[in-house]
Amino acid sequence: MPSVGPPLSLADDAVRDTGTMSGPSDDDERWYWDLSHGRAVRASERGPGAQTMGPYKSRAEAERWQERVDERNEAWAEADDEWDTDQRDESET
Repeated sequence: MPSVGPPLSLADDAVRDTGTMSGPSDDDERWYWDLSHGRAVRASERGPGAQTMGPYKSRAEAERWQERVDERNEAWAEADDEWDTDQRDESET
């Protein structure tokens, strides 16, 4: 079975929001949420990628990472429910 890659993260939103990932010149302006330390950190202070969420445009955005994850998970659950309903409707016809 082919590998499907890593799960989506909030970094995917950063790419969509800005259209591009940060370049080297503005790397220090990016913020991450450090899961192991429970705090927002600048790009230059971040640890391993598996232990961070981001990048974010500001410290405030990094600090509300959990809200964004919850919002996305809720939207995905609703989309799954709609898809399941559509599949049941198709199988009944």
